[in-house]
Amino acid sequence: MFLNDFFGDRVMEFQIDRARSYFVGGEWEGVEQDMSWHRYDVVASGPDFMTLRAPLETATWRIDGELIYVEISKWNFREYWRRVDESE
Repeated sequence: MFLNDFFGDRVMEFQIDRARSYFVGGEWEGVEQDMSWHRYDVVASGPDFMTLRAPLETATWRIDGELIYVEISKWNFREYWRRVDESE
């Protein structure tokens, strides 16, 4: 299902009411990406999660130890990341 170069470095930025994400690295040079900000509303939150409603979907972001994952209601699956410090 996944090609060898499917995975990469993804940057996710969150502000109070908007977010965006994009990929960085040599393999993404010249690839057109949507880097615009997208609006969302926080519909629920707790010490280890936040549920965001955007125009096209609702997603719950959770922290599980060193992992961050998102449960996307539209597709009923989880997408995982691990935090990376800029020094790594």
